[in-house]
Amino acid sequence: MPKIAIITRTLNRPLLLERAARSIINQTFRDFVWVIVNDGEQKPDDAIISDFPQDKIFMIRNSQPVGMEAAANMGLKASKSEYVIIHDDDDSWHPEFLEKTTSYLDKLSPSNIQKGVITHNMVKTEIIEGNKIKLISKQPFNTWLTEVSLYRMLAGNTFPPISFLYRRKVLEEIGYYDECLPVLGDWDFNIRFLMKYDIGLIPEVLAYTHQRAGFLTNTDVGRNESHKYYDNLLRNRYLRKDIGNGTIGVGYYMNVVRELTFPSFKHEIDNIKSWTNILPSFIRKFLDKLKKRN
Repeated sequence: MPKIAIITRTLNRPLLLERAARSIINQTFRDFVWVIVNDGEQKPDDAIISDFPQDKIFMIRNSQPVGMEAAANMGLKASKSEYVIIHDDDDSWHPEFLEKTTSYLDKLSPSNIQKGVITHNMVKTEIIEGNKIKLISKQPFNTWLTEVSLYRMLAGNTFPPISFLYRRKVLEEIGYYDECLPVLGDWDFNIRFLMKYDIGLIPEVLAYTHQRAGFLTNTDVGRNESHKYYDNLLRNRYLRKDIGNGTIGVGYYMNVVRELTFPSFKHEIDNIKSWTNILPSFIRKFLDKLKKRN
């Protein structure tokens, strides 16, 4: 049984899948199986993976698209391994990503509450010109993270799937990805993960999220309205569960923490300060500090 199962979801993006193949084959850690879920693509992809060791690759071909989270679940259920990770077709890794994340988890005892680990992430913005990918800019995404907390995760997702290696056994306890969510399924999964276990952090940029607009767009750029809709849906879903149970739980904190963390809250602080100039100086200083913290 391989140590790691790498799950890649792909659909009609051979140029990006080829880069993902290079990202994986260049890893210094080699004890893995690469599971590609071709989610309805009719074009042949054999040429892209022809140089990949055949004992390290497994292909699932869907006749019709089933969606991101269903595709992820298909890949997970079709494979066996100690650790798993989602490597989408448009993302990439530093060559030492698997080596360092696997080493981190291997050093933990089976009873340790940490069942997964992430690294810091870099966002690379790019455009497609013909059959070439052109890098436009790059920017650290979450290098401010010093730990992975459930409290902060409830405000919004703090890391992408490409940076998250975790123990497969956790799936038996918290379930798989929610196939009803076309976007934000990873955020929902991360919340459920952190409600049960902790996630470690390697403070190095070893994972890269690639973003594009227009042709071969990714979900972060191309589905902004959909993200807003399902963000609200998830917050309402968890809150209704709290209300139904008569408790103050995850749903309550998901909504409260967002107001204390995101720019809407900072804007409200500015509004409060602008209402009057007679606020005591210590209150104005407190508001300034609160704004900087968030």
